[in-house]
Amino acid sequence: MPHADVAAYLKVIPERFRPMVSALRKIIAGSDKHLQERIKWNAPSYYFIDDIVTFGPLRKEKLLLVFHHPSVVKVNSVFLEGKYKDRRLAWFESIKEIKVAEKELVKIMQFILSEIDKKQVLPGSKNKGTLKVCKLGHKFYKSSDCPVCPSCEKLRKKETNVFSVLSAPARRALEKEGISSLKILSGYSEKKLLALHGFGPSSLPPLKSLLDSKGLKFKAK
Repeated sequence: MPHADVAAYLKVIPERFRPMVSALRKIIAGSDKHLQERIKWNAPSYYFIDDIVTFGPLRKEKLLLVFHHPSVVKVNSVFLEGKYKDRRLAWFESIKEIKVAEKELVKIMQFILSEIDKKQVLPGSKNKGTLKVCKLGHKFYKSSDCPVCPSCEKLRKKETNVFSVLSAPARRALEKEGISSLKILSGYSEKKLLALHGFGPSSLPPLKSLLDSKGLKFKAK
């Protein structure tokens, strides 16, 4: 039966495994504050940008962790087993074993996260800038103080497709003003639009074309 959340998962697994799962969850989550937890393959799983590690099926007296980010194959650790091309396994039979492996598990997680970081830099880039994290957990680099998340910006652009011809600052200016359609836009004068922060003269021509295509026009002064 599929588990809706981690709480549901903990209720159905054998009682002896529950403290072991809790201990491992604490170690994994503590390795980086940006890690997110969810249910994947019907078990607790952890990710940040990419999937990293998931609890595997319970087998006899052992608890399994499946590290399935491809970079884990670069890790040399006595706690990792298997010669798969894109994953490694870690087995635990007791809380004691988990405590012994704690520091090593944190190192493994942090190594994988560092490999994920490298992927966020464009090839040939000399300065990746400062690592930033938006409210939705997207990770990105900026060499300036600009807080705009590229991933969020792409989503916002899709959601406000009617104004996708505009630059990001102009589009956000309309969104902040509550202008979400051409009909609403037609209730504004050019002068009022130019008074919006982030909206410049270069944004008027494409908007005029959009309005013309629907038989609309800017409000007279």
